[in-house]
Amino acid sequence: MTQILTLSQHDVLSGQIEEHRADTPAALAALKAANAALDGGKSGQAVALATQALTSLALGPMTAASLILILRRTGDAAADPFTAQLLAQLAPMATDTARRINLGRLMLALHRKEEGAALLRAALAEKPTDRPAILALTAHLLQQGARADAVALWQPLFAAEPANGLLRLDLVRILALSGAEAEARQILDQAEPLCANCRAAFETAAAALRGTGAGMGAGMGTGTGAPQAAMTMEIFERFAPTYDATLEKLGNRGPEMIARMLTAMALPAKRQLAILDAGCGTGLCGPFLRPYAKRLVGVDLSPAMLAKARARKVFHVLDRCDLGSIGTYPKGPFDMVICADVLVYFGDLAQVFGNFAAVTKPGGWLLFTVEAAEAGWHLAPSGRHKHSLAYLEETLRKAGFGKPKQAEHNDLRHEFGKPVAGLGLAVQRLALFA
Repeated sequence: MTQILTLSQHDVLSGQIEEHRADTPAALAALKAANAALDGGKSGQAVALATQALTSLALGPMTAASLILILRRTGDAAADPFTAQLLAQLAPMATDTARRINLGRLMLALHRKEEGAALLRAALAEKPTDRPAILALTAHLLQQGARADAVALWQPLFAAEPANGLLRLDLVRILALSGAEAEARQILDQAEPLCANCRAAFETAAAALRGTGAGMGAGMGTGTGAPQAAMTMEIFERFAPTYDATLEKLGNRGPEMIARMLTAMALPAKRQLAILDAGCGTGLCGPFLRPYAKRLVGVDLSPAMLAKARARKVFHVLDRCDLGSIGTYPKGPFDMVICADVLVYFGDLAQVFGNFAAVTKPGGWLLFTVEAAEAGWHLAPSGRHKHSLAYLEETLRKAGFGKPKQAEHNDLRHEFGKPVAGLGLAVQRLALFA
């Protein structure tokens, strides 16, 4: 008989459940280990780790749900009993609207779709502008093909913020990702007069819907330059305060993919290297880069992101930089350049790879992640770009890098329940191009 799981405290449905604030380091470490085993194709080990954590550790609800989902992904029969136990313990705690919203979101995540949707609908009748509830129920409705109902959920938000163009662009991206292009275009038309102060974000969303900005190889459009920089600034200045929590909720694995490639390279962790974290964001890669770094430099376009990175106290230098403009780069050369979860904001990568080569020592390393494409590169409905392995290899070759020495194929994140295929590569700068 399956052992009973234990929640970490009495009122675990309060606040923001994504923050894992009720979890111990042991619980979070167990979840990370189980995910790593699953990502590495070791299903049996993942099941064992998840089961051990569920039966021996006090857990917060999001961590418990994440461990159960690992069991479900492997087809393990214990997923259903654990789900029933978790929800039975949580149900008495759903004593107000906010807690019922958290419970409904967990139910959807745990594949109790109808029960979760009903709970969220009832909660939204009481609190119609709750964004987490709207997002969760929107995803469910779009999966069911109920596009009009999904759009209707957003009308109270639009009424509460009639001048907010970015809010409407959020719905445009969600609809486009779900294949609801006609509905996305309608909302985009409504957003346009409200986007005078966020024009770059509007143009990116419009281009994604039109299917423009795509290339089958280098030279077929840049995807770089001033509009690109402006769009990036708009996104990340707005995103910085909640960046880390949001990426954790999406199951973001970009930094983990970089870390695994770095481990596979078996470089000595002796603080000997000059390392550039290009597009460092809030500094998520900094802690595992520091043991290798004599000098760790982080650069980003967003001052708000740099402020968050500075608070980690792991970088020797932090500065602003537009990766598309070599004149803004810090003085090199560097033994290693890291670029995690950044190149999705660029189309053609010829200029960026050329800039990376210019600041990398001959024989030095470039490690990066992208969202994977079948061919060439293109702008996806999400507003991010996807790049194929063949395109990357050819563009890297022209910039002066060799063939990939490490390749990591994995889901980069999840959006609305769907995996986003990712690709990580480690390449060396060729001495010939010195």
